[in-house]
Order: sequence, then structure tokens, then C-alpha cells
Amino acid sequence: MGKWVKISLFFLLITLSFSLFGDLKSIKGKEAIWKEKENLVLFKGNVEVIDSDFSLKGEEIKVKMKNGKFLEMSGENGIEIVKGKEKIQADTFIFHPEGKIVSIGGNVKVKKKKIILESESGTFNIESGIIFLKGNVKASFK
Repeated sequence: MGKWVKISLFFLLITLSFSLFGDLKSIKGKEAIWKEKENLVLFKGNVEVIDSDFSLKGEEIKVKMKNGKFLEMSGENGIEIVKGKEKIQADTFIFHPEGKIVSIGGNVKVKKKKIILESESGTFNIESGIIFLKGNVKASFK
């Protein structure tokens, strides 16, 4: 894929994201690959998703689309979500934009002030700030 195609694709995604995600400001990474037949855009290398309420970082983020609409974002190589003073780290995630819900899995760690919660999986409601954790939940205080 040529440089201009990647740049054009990036600007197309940014333009679409303003109306489809609402408060999404940008998605950026070192490269983007559009797999048109699979309705998939793959961002690679220090990917950062910036929304007015949160930021999400990972090495590789997949964006599924259909008919010009975002269906979900996902990643499997470790992510970090920051909202206010909360920081959530996990091995995997799936972001469902319609409900602003992030499903997280594998070595989940939530840090807020002096509290650290660890679990195997959970969900994070970006709008309400509610985090639901399950699977060997452990709390520590620093």
C-alpha cells in the first residue's frame, strides 16, 4: 500500500470517527493497513486513540467497520486506558462504541490513587466510570 493511500485512509478514518464515536479526537500510529474485503483497518506501532473522556494506547489496534460505520476496536498485545486519575492495563480489549463499553482481559490491573485492583477480566463503562472485574480479584494498597 502506497504512502498516499495510507495517509488518505488515515484522514478518512479521522473524519468518520468524529460523527460515529462522538467525542473521538484522533487515532494515530506508525502505520495503518486497510483490509477492505475484511472491513478492517489495522493500526500498528505506538497506537493512540484519543477521546475527550479517555485515551487508549496499544501496539496494535484493529478497527472493524461496515458500511462506513465503526463496529468495534480491539487489540491483543497489551493496552492502557487512562481516564482522569484511573489507569487500566490489560492484555486484550474490545471497545464497543455504541455503549462506550470496553471489555478487558488477561492480567487486568486498575490503578487509582493508592489502590491497585488486579483480575483476569472485566468491563469498563467509560461514561459512568464503573469498572466490573471478575476472576481472582485482588486488591492492594500503597
